[in-house]
Amino acid sequence: MQTLARVFWTRFLSVVTALLITSCGGSDSTPSSDSAAVSAEPVADIVVINAAIYADGTSSSRVDAFAVTEGKFSYVGDSAGAMALAGDTTRVLDLTGKAVLPGLLDAHVHPWQGGEKVLYM
Repeated sequence: MQTLARVFWTRFLSVVTALLITSCGGSDSTPSSDSAAVSAEPVADIVVINAAIYADGTSSSRVDAFAVTEGKFSYVGDSAGAMALAGDTTRVLDLTGKAVLPGLLDAHVHPWQGGEKVLYM
């Protein structure tokens, strides 16, 4: 049983690592000089543009950009709005249409409960 658990966790961590590498594999680009306009808002640390972002995990709430300032989301919406928060020190990731999901999602069922649901539907 111990070996089975070790195999499971090894595969699980491999899949999570692969997903993180794939999701974060966008190309870096620097913001243009006209997008670094002076504003009262703090400049974003990271801006992600041209992505397929499922803001709440459903296809009906899709946006294409977000910005992070001081470790918190400062903008979620379209790429133009996110780029408005970019400055000279902002790291801009162009994901070229790659998907971004909120958090680590888990879908599983307990066999007896899944079976009961099928029986009584």
